[in-house]
Order: sequence, then structure tokens, then C-alpha cells
Amino acid sequence: RLDDVATVIFPSGVLPELYEIAVKGGQEKRVIGTPAEDAVYNSDGSLIFFHDRKGYEDPWRKHHTSSVTRDLWLFNAKDKNYYQVTETTTEERNPVFGNNNDYFFLSERNGTFNIWKAVLSGNKESNARQVTNFAKHPVRFLSRSANGILCFVWDGEIYTMTEGGQAEK
Repeated sequence: RLDDVATVIFPSGVLPELYEIAVKGGQEKRVIGTPAEDAVYNSDGSLIFFHDRKGYEDPWRKHHTSSVTRDLWLFNAKDKNYYQVTETTTEERNPVFGNNNDYFFLSERNGTFNIWKAVLSGNKESNARQVTNFAKHPVRFLSRSANGILCFVWDGEIYTMTEGGQAEK
């Protein structure tokens, strides 16, 4: 895509931009020019939750700690402001909205990717706690259905779970 002349980020497969297009078709429209991966809207469409991508680090690398690890961000679609939700040296990925002000995400805070839950407090993380305790292999590809069922991949298998329940293959 040809960006606005004021932008300093170039679109590429490594540093993607977020576009939207009407279900009925038509012209695409850029929503966010910064690299926003695994973006999800909240239920009323006012917020977009995503993880950033700061560099060219391999997304499959395990136990990565550096200045380019991914963090979670909120984009307010109404006032066009960005809010950095997490600031850690470990990878944080795949945020999904929960109920009220809570959310779920993947993090390597305890050594390998697992599901964590936290509360948004003033656009920042609060009360983060680990939800799953898988070992050896990372949890990947977190999503959440409208009725609250979490879905993810671990060790090549697809799992679902409800909050407070056990993961089921």
C-alpha cells in the first residue's frame, strides 16, 4: 500500500499495517499504520487490542527477552490514541477481550507461553495472573468466542476451555 507522505513506517510482510473493508466490498481503508498483529475489536468497536512488532525477530523463537519483545497495546478508535498496556522484557501476544475490563493474553513471564488474565485499569495492566500451566511447549494462537470459550493450540493439538475450567483437547 502507498502510505501517507507523513508516515515513517513502510508496509511490508514483516511490519504489517491494519486495514478494514466493508463486508459488501468496496475500497479498503487503513485503520492503523503501526505494526498491529492479532488485532481484535471490543464489542462496541471503540477499542482495538493488539500486540506490536518492533523488529524482525523470529515469531517462533522461544524464551526471547530483549528490547524488541512484543507488548500489548490498545488503540482507541474514537480519539485515535494508542495506549501501551504491558511493558515487559518477555513476549506478550494474542490479547482477547474478556468480560467488563478483563482480558486474556499469552505470555512467557513464567518461562513458556501460557494464558494469562488481567484487568484493564486506566489502559494499563492490573492484577495479572496465570490461567494455564502447560510446560515444555508454548501455548499459541489464543482466541475467545462471544460466549467466553477460550481456544488455543498446545503441542500441535487444539484445546478449548471456559474460565475456571480445565482445558479440553
